[in-house]
Parts: sequence; C-alpha cells; structure tokens
Amino acid sequence: MSISINDLFEDGILNLPLERNSEHFFRPFIKKLFSDFITKVDSLQLSTFFPDKDKDKIKILVTGILQCIDMYLDGRPMEAYQRLVESFNASGVAIEILLKDNDLDKRSLYRLRTQDKNGGYRLNKKELFHIPFHKRDLIKTQRFSIPGYPCLYLANSIYVAWEEMRRPELTKLHSVRLQTQRNIKYLDLCNTFYQKNFDRSNMDEPTLLRHLLAWPLIAVCSVKVPDSDAAFKPEYIIPQMVLQWVKNEKKHEAIKFSSTHIDQNRTKTSGEFFNLVMPVVTDCDDGHCPDIQKMFTSTEVLSWQLYQASSGGLNGTDWGVSHSINDDVKGIEFISGVLTPYEHSSLASLEHQLNSMALTSF
Repeated sequence: MSISINDLFEDGILNLPLERNSEHFFRPFIKKLFSDFITKVDSLQLSTFFPDKDKDKIKILVTGILQCIDMYLDGRPMEAYQRLVESFNASGVAIEILLKDNDLDKRSLYRLRTQDKNGGYRLNKKELFHIPFHKRDLIKTQRFSIPGYPCLYLANSIYVAWEEMRRPELTKLHSVRLQTQRNIKYLDLCNTFYQKNFDRSNMDEPTLLRHLLAWPLIAVCSVKVPDSDAAFKPEYIIPQMVLQWVKNEKKHEAIKFSSTHIDQNRTKTSGEFFNLVMPVVTDCDDGHCPDIQKMFTSTEVLSWQLYQASSGGLNGTDWGVSHSINDDVKGIEFISGVLTPYEHSSLASLEHQLNSMALTSF
C-alpha cells in the first residue's frame, strides 16, 4: 500500500529529537530506526517531485551513515570518516539542501558560564569565548567537537544556553551577548521541521521532499544522550565527523543545530531553540582564534549578581516590557503543565539587559 509524503510526515516516525533507552545500545537503535524509515520510503508514491532517484539518494545516505558507525566502532575512524564523506558526495544532501548563508547577519547570540566564587565580579569577555588554545586540556567531548579541539558554541537565547548547561543555579551565571558582523555560512541541522507540533499544513511537496532527503543526517545528529556522565557517547560519532567535514571542506563556517535538551514533542514549550558551533579556523598555541573573533562584537560580561543588584530583581513585566524579548522563544513550560511567556521569566530579563548593553570588538 502506497502512502503520500504528507502521510509520512504525519506518521510520527520522523519526529525529532530521538531518545533511546540506556539499556539498548546506540547502533541497533539507529539500525532499527533507519530500517523502519526505509520501509516507509519504499511505500511512498512516486511523482514528478519524488522520482526513484530520490529514493536512491536517501538509501545512499542511510547506508553511508550506518557503515560509518560500524567502521568507527570497529576502531577504524579514518575509514569511517571517508565513508561518510562519500555518502555526502553521492547523495548531495549536505551541499545542495543544508547549506545556508543568508540569515545570520547582525544576529544576537548568547553564551553562559558558571563560576562559584567572586560571582559579583565580572569576567573578561574573552573568558566567555571559546576555551583558549593553551587550555586545551579542559576541553571535553561535546556533540560536535572532540576533546582538546576548541570550538565556539553559541545559543539563540539565554534560555537555550541555560538548558544546554543542564540548568545551573542562576546565582552562578555569567552571561554575554555576541553579535555577528556578517552573514555566516552554516550547515543547517536544526530539527524544528520534524517536531510533532510544527505546522506543515501549507508546505508544498518539493519543500517536504527536501526535508525528507535531509532527515537521516539530521536525525542521527539529534539523538539524546541517556547518560551525560558516560565516558563514550556514541550519539556523538556522526556529529563530530560532520564538524570535521565542515572544517576540511571549508564551504561552511559553522553548524546550526537544535538543542536536544528541549523537547517540544512532550511539553507546551514553543519556539525555535538552536545552537551554533564554529570550529576554530587558525590553530594556535595560546589565546583565541583571531578569525572567529573578527566575526563578532560582544558586550561586557554580566554576572547574575550584578544583574540582580542593578535591577532590584525586577523582571521584564515589572519594567513594563510588553513586547517579545526574543522572537524565537514564544513560551516555556518551566512548571509542568504551565506555559510561561518568555518575557515574564528571569532568564528573559537577563537577556533583555544584555540586549541594551553596548557592543565592542574583541
């Protein structure tokens, strides 16, 4: 029995992010997921917009991802990377569909850091940039970056940055706003389109097809980590190789990806929640990447204590802020079952304060 592409998107199999039980290892989880996905793809109705060759592209990408994982787990990371690149080139997904370069000019992005001591004294803004080269030993594995390799991670709101840090105590926060000075070419791995509550009712077939072709790569990069303390996180195998590909190909400068710590499929939380990761361009022995520094201006660092001291603990509504502080963030379900407008939250008030602060170069 054949199905339409609209039916497939309503089926639920494409919903992201993904979550696996810690008792089931990553590889069989992904193989089962992709097997079910290919079965659905094979049942799709062919059309002018979805010929057989597009089914072949999807299968090429899926096969390449699965073989890459097999080779990596077999102790052959170089071969694994080469196999993934081959699947990118053969399917055309990474270059043709996911490359974006027109919506990050003069864009405000945010970083947080925690500090237990001297919270009332601000840090230097370079201390909230990427970890410096001479402190590589502090760099742990992250979704898109390997241990010891500096990358700059940025969030599109203070809320996303807070969730990415596993909701640290507000009193320990130090925050900064960075603004891009030009458009940045990036690989778009955001999964917003595949979330259960995303409105696709007015999407035409070519748009749905583009997102279907990209789904395998975005899906394998959107798997939640069941144990954040695990020494090895197999969910990071493909994302880290994708960043290596971005670094080597030099056609992109960053990767944009959705936070896996915010699940709009299960809560009332609404909006677009993404991160941007930028690998360093120039390798140095100390300091920070000069190329990335030139791409941004930045506010001075604002600690939570200084923010509270200067505002008297008032939030946006106390200041008479009735407009949206961040158009990407509609509402947050901080308390189960209760949707809070973002501008009513303390995190948004901190963001509002940063938005009013002057920007200077690094």
